[in-house]
Amino acid sequence: MIKIEALKNYTIPYCGNKRIQPYGDLVISDGECRKTCKIQDDGAKQYITFNRKRYYVRNAGTLYSPKFVIIGSIEDAASVLRLCNYKVEIQSDTALMVYYKDNGNDHTQVSICDGSRDGYYMIEGRVQNLADWIKRGI
Repeated sequence: MIKIEALKNYTIPYCGNKRIQPYGDLVISDGECRKTCKIQDDGAKQYITFNRKRYYVRNAGTLYSPKFVIIGSIEDAASVLRLCNYKVEIQSDTALMVYYKDNGNDHTQVSICDGSRDGYYMIEGRVQNLADWIKRGI
């Protein structure tokens, strides 16, 4: 499991620049090695290349206070749920607890199940799309 440790050389493009999305360098670690990777554009998406693999990233923060997360990671799922006003508690690199809005004692566990499909997690014992699950109203 790779982790974003820091953001360096963050630049917001203004007129005269060929880029349209903010970019910079991310310090990435997988527990064994650390590398600085440049954020690249792929149309509307952004990605980094780490150990010859492509990982898509997105800004879960604001334009002037960025927090880049890897799409499909547990931090990405937590940021989406926090935007929908759910209380979220990250338990590990692959699992988190989501607490119901109406009752603080009831909770559901969300965990990473398959890295090849973006937006799908193991929820309530089966693979589900996180956005669809939120729409149904936990």
